[in-house]
Amino acid sequence: MPAFPFRPIGHLQSVFTERNGTPRQPQLVPAARSRLVLCNNVPPACLEGLNQYSHCWVLYVFHANTDLAKYLSPDRSGLKAKIHVPRLNGARMGVLATRSPHRPSPIGLSTAQIIGLEGNSLLLGGVDIVDGSPVLDIKPYVPFCDCLPAARAPSWVQAEAEEEPLAVREVVMDQTARGALMRAWQARKAPSMYSSAEQYLELVRQVLSRDIRSVHQRLNVRPTSTAQPAETAPATTCRKPLTPPHIVPKQQQQLQPDVRDGARRSVTEDVQPGEYHVVLENIYISYDISPSGVVQVYDAWVDPITAR
Repeated sequence: MPAFPFRPIGHLQSVFTERNGTPRQPQLVPAARSRLVLCNNVPPACLEGLNQYSHCWVLYVFHANTDLAKYLSPDRSGLKAKIHVPRLNGARMGVLATRSPHRPSPIGLSTAQIIGLEGNSLLLGGVDIVDGSPVLDIKPYVPFCDCLPAARAPSWVQAEAEEEPLAVREVVMDQTARGALMRAWQARKAPSMYSSAEQYLELVRQVLSRDIRSVHQRLNVRPTSTAQPAETAPATTCRKPLTPPHIVPKQQQQLQPDVRDGARRSVTEDVQPGEYHVVLENIYISYDISPSGVVQVYDAWVDPITAR
């Protein structure tokens, strides 16, 4: 079968700096902002009339997949037919029955709120797309044909599934954590998608209102020995977590935790406060989550590696 090479119409600037923390579905984080910037060879006039709609479809490439090379090989060798579903606690499902990015053709489809047009760019809300994603197309959302009241889906993809494994009871940001978040937001050199630090804090709260850890992290939690449970930790005991390996001298890195996939794992020490992390608008945010589902935000600073 012949291949059909497509060129992107633009790229998405998103608050989701990394795959970790990017929502698994659109509209789960209404406060999320992104901006589609058209390529130079796509005239801005293409966007005229789009502001008459409230929402649109965004068709894009999962460019950040770690196994993208498998999709580019002619025989697609190594592709997995089934994947582990987070909301099924790792149970396997056919990849085409899911929204997983790891699919035979790594193309994503998301709905987005149209916030406004700015020259050759389109400001969007509620998007679940990682920063830098190539966008193949956008189409207006037309309610009479795109919204199907009689449509059905399995219970594990409902908005509120029974015994939701990703449920979070509460997101706690004490004064120390809020201060750290505000200082980090103000210290960013690049323009923010938000007009105030309070708006940014709401983004953080919404992102952490669901358990964004991987299935492996959720099912293989080690007890903390030095941190108090999030429910009882007083506001004055917030401690700065261990420094991420990418900003530590190489000779010290073997003593530092691994921050891949949003987790901090130390090979020489017990788990410290702020075991997990998420990066939003290039701000590195550390947090913990208790067995009862209470998220405690600990600290935040501008990530020197991902900062634009």
